[in-house]
Amino acid sequence: MILTKRQPVSVGEMITEEFMVPLGITQGQLAAAMGVSRKTANELCTGKRSITVDTA
Repeated sequence: MILTKRQPVSVGEMITEEFMVPLGITQGQLAAAMGVSRKTANELCTGKRSITVDTA
């Protein structure tokens, strides 16, 4: 088995690449849909904030 040292995919990368880009959703639209501020949505997308029980 070949082991690689890759960084795990962040929640923000997953949200951005799997949902926002294909659906054409902005961070503002994501924030509104989640009921959080645009700052919180931005921090989630950039990996500066983790998903909490409240945001999940």
